[in-house]
Amino acid sequence: MRVSIILFNYWCRYFFIGSFFSCFIENIQYQHFLAMKEKNQAMILKVMLVLGILGLITAAYQTVEYYFLRSSFCDFSPNFSCSIVTQSSYGEFPFLSGIAVSLYAVLWWLVLLGIISLMLWKKKEWFLYLKVWMILGIMSALYFLFVELYLLPQEIGLIVICPFCTIQHLLIATLLVMGFFFTRKNLLMTDSS
Repeated sequence: MRVSIILFNYWCRYFFIGSFFSCFIENIQYQHFLAMKEKNQAMILKVMLVLGILGLITAAYQTVEYYFLRSSFCDFSPNFSCSIVTQSSYGEFPFLSGIAVSLYAVLWWLVLLGIISLMLWKKKEWFLYLKVWMILGIMSALYFLFVELYLLPQEIGLIVICPFCTIQHLLIATLLVMGFFFTRKNLLMTDSS
């Protein structure tokens, strides 16, 4: 009887102390997991910020080109030309209003950079805003791709691709993929307690 009490006492101590250490170790591992999650999120946001700055520079150049230059160094041929696309009737919105589409692109990139900056430095969890804003951007990019491949050929008779527009479309698509990966990863890693 005495042996069973000693074994029971030993088992209880081992079980409770073991579970205490187990919980302690799990807590340390979870804290490490959260720190890694924040580092990964910060890294993804920083890459998105750099891509956003590149997009902003491209859109700003196109705006300056539209209002002041009337020609571009990206006019490689009649089929690959920024100025033909930006100087067409589809280069303004609303049509023939004098407001360059690239000005809206500058605004879009500035808002995107603002959202990413708030998420990065103010720790705002604006994943939904980021997704919605990027979906709006990709819808605009798809529309302008439609303009380049279908509407503009009807107006001027040939397919014209704007290299700077294409750079922006690729940046937006990359950001969209990164944003969905980022938000999916965030949703999978959230604390369930």
